[in-house]
Amino acid sequence: RKMTRDKKPLLTTNDLVEAVNSKTTCVCFFGGDPGPWSTHALYSARKMLEKARELGLKIFRICWETNGLWNPQLFKKAIEMSLETGGIVKIDFKAWSYEVYSALTGIDKKEHLELIKKNIALAAEYFSQRPDPPLLVVSTLLVPGYVDEYEIEHMTRYVAELDRNIPYIFLGFHPDYLLIDLPRTSINHAKKAVEIAKRNGLRNVYVENEWLLSTSY
Repeated sequence: RKMTRDKKPLLTTNDLVEAVNSKTTCVCFFGGDPGPWSTHALYSARKMLEKARELGLKIFRICWETNGLWNPQLFKKAIEMSLETGGIVKIDFKAWSYEVYSALTGIDKKEHLELIKKNIALAAEYFSQRPDPPLLVVSTLLVPGYVDEYEIEHMTRYVAELDRNIPYIFLGFHPDYLLIDLPRTSINHAKKAVEIAKRNGLRNVYVENEWLLSTSY
């Protein structure tokens, strides 16, 4: 938030290209989401890749972590760049129903949620071309009282129907900012999420941020 307020540091494409050196093996665009500035990110990523090749780097991955709210044509370019370089596209699938998604994010149109689902499906179309390391990873933050069994059931079933081998990661929630009144994700909540995901056919299901899990409910 401080960087957004102060509008610095501002990095041009040339600044980013200059930062690539013989020790650089990966560039990841994440938090804030690269979607709103996707044209700059895509152009910069391509230029950095050119620099890496000039340096003779054998490993130089382009990765993206996003909420999925991209123009599909631009998102396709991001996916293809990750496929080309050995990178990963990680999509944060926050909720299945519009009401929950809107409560957590503030989006005010159902079309936004449908776009996210569409872009997950778009990335899944490329998954079989390079399953290892996985091109696509889907993650869900287990927010107590919001991301319940209904949400998990529908999200994991949707991803499983696209490709059962897509890795699905559940994240423990820590109360902060506007959700400071909520508890941390419970161990039982996380276990149930994994159980549902596997029951729906997903083969690669994980829980991260395990140290955040509680016994509060």
